[in-house]
Order: sequence, then C-alpha cells, then structure tokens
Amino acid sequence: MFAFVVRRITQAIIVMLVIGLLGFSIKQKIGDPVRDIVGVSVSVAERDALRDKLGLNDPFLTQYVRFIKTPSTAIWACHFSSKSQLLK
Repeated sequence: MFAFVVRRITQAIIVMLVIGLLGFSIKQKIGDPVRDIVGVSVSVAERDALRDKLGLNDPFLTQYVRFIKTPSTAIWACHFSSKSQLLK
C-alpha cells in the first residue's frame, strides 16, 4: 500500500511539472505581459526597464525555474485593471 501511494504521488508531481511547463511555454509565446500591465502608451525604454525588473529578459529555463519555485507567482503579479500589487 505504501509503494502505491508513493508511486501515485510521484506520478502526480510529474504530471504537474509537465502541465506547468506546457502552460508556461504557451504563455511565453502568446503575449507580452509588459504590454498587458502598462498598455501601449508607455515608451520603449520604460517597457525595457520593466521587463528587466520582472526578469522577463532571462532565459526560458531560468524563468521556468523561478515560476516553479513560486507557485502563486505573486512576486510580480499585478491586478491588470487597477495596476496594483497583489502581494508585496
């Protein structure tokens, strides 16, 4: 019984990592989170500064590891309509 539970937990962890990887890679290819946060009226220099601050210029693997370490991704999460920080 113990081996069954360990096997199922291991499978669940693997499935969550694979689904997280798929979701993260789709999000990386579809949109620009900086544009969603600040809109289109911001200069290119300000967008680049925000992209650096959020770590969006880092390599894909680095961003994914950071995404896995913070499951809620609350470090950079903003409410898009009010532009306010959810957690500080």
